[in-house]
Parts: sequence; C-alpha cells; structure tokens
Amino acid sequence: MARTLAYVATLIALVVATTLSLTATLQPLWITYHPFSSRSASLSSVVSDNIGLFRRCISSSAKCQPFPAPANPLIGHHPERISSFSFFCPHWRTARLQMTFVAIVQFTTLMAILFTLYRQRLAAWRDTMTPTKKGGGGVHYGIVIAGLLWLAAAGELVALGIVSYLFDHDDLFLVPGYELGPSFHLALISSGISLLAGVGLVMASWVLEEEEEEEGRIFLGDNENVPPQDQDL
Repeated sequence: MARTLAYVATLIALVVATTLSLTATLQPLWITYHPFSSRSASLSSVVSDNIGLFRRCISSSAKCQPFPAPANPLIGHHPERISSFSFFCPHWRTARLQMTFVAIVQFTTLMAILFTLYRQRLAAWRDTMTPTKKGGGGVHYGIVIAGLLWLAAAGELVALGIVSYLFDHDDLFLVPGYELGPSFHLALISSGISLLAGVGLVMASWVLEEEEEEEGRIFLGDNENVPPQDQDL
C-alpha cells in the first residue's frame, strides 16, 4: 500500500509537471516585451512582443507569425544582422526540439507509472504478494521511472539554458523592455518538480524495500519457530 501511495504521489507530480511543460511549450510567452511608456507616449504607440518556441505575437499585427520564420528567421531584425541568423535560428529550434522531446519522455513516464500501478494491483488481486516477494524489483522500477523524470528535467534545463543564453547575447533582446516570460518560468518549475519527484521516488523505493525485506525475514523466522505437526503413526 505504501509503495502504491509513493507511485500515486509521483503520478500526481508528473501530471502537474507535464501540464506546466506543455503550457510553456505551446504558449508564446518565453520572452516578452512590454516597453515603459513615457508621459508623452500615446497608448497606440505602446507595442507588446511575445515570443514563443513556435510563434511570435506582436500587438501591431493581427495574427501571430511562425518563429523563427522560414523566410526571415528574426521578424523585425535589420537585414545587416543576417550573420546572427545562422546562430540564433538553429539554437532556438534546438530549444523547441528539446521541449518536444521532454513531452515525449513525460508521456512515456506517465505510461510507465500507470503500468507499474496496474502490475501492483493485478498482483494484489491474485494474492501473490507474499512477504518474501514484496518489493521484489520495486527499487528497479523506481530507479527506471526516476531516470525518466530526470531525463525530462534535463531536457527542460537544456532548453532553458539555450533560451537564457540567446536572451542575454542576441541583439534582438538588447532593447530595454524584453524579459524572460511566464513560459520560461513554468518550464523551470516543471523541471524542478520532475527532479524532486524522481529523488522522492528513489528514496521511497529504497526505504520500502528495506522495510519489506525486514518483514520477510520476520515472517520466515516466525515460520521456522512453528512446531511441526504430529505425524500419524
């Protein structure tokens, strides 16, 4: 029961992390631009710019545009800065690819946890979980699932690192007013949840494994102390 609760808690954490990750990936809010309007500036002159992994939404445009765009990787960039395109675009697409990879790993982890819970429930239904067998392979399952969680977190951290580096070094974001947006922070929170969930699952698996092994030794010791039944002559 305790092991099941550990997996259920991990499942809940994974659902939260996956939701945050998907929201961050799909929303064009990785880098945002909201300039400080002066007293003389009219409201119509204030332009917002929201950049995501797949699209870019500018308030002056009625429709979001693909980003980086195939024809012009950096919409609004001056043509003389075309030399930076060869660096920016591949790295931005790499960050996008990393977050797509993270989504695949997270859904794979979700299926792995559900399969583990189904396996435990099926074993309980068949009443085959004896004290000597309890937890058999439990640590291994926990390590595998934790490894998937850490892999997803690593993918998110790579994407975050790429976006953060481009934000600090690319000319597009030198204009005052650009800042890392909500999607960036959602992905950061998601990676933290995945890391902590993996650590918690491994620790719970080790503790429960030791407890179940101790219960198994006690069970075997009790059986050895039971006097044999009288045999008929």
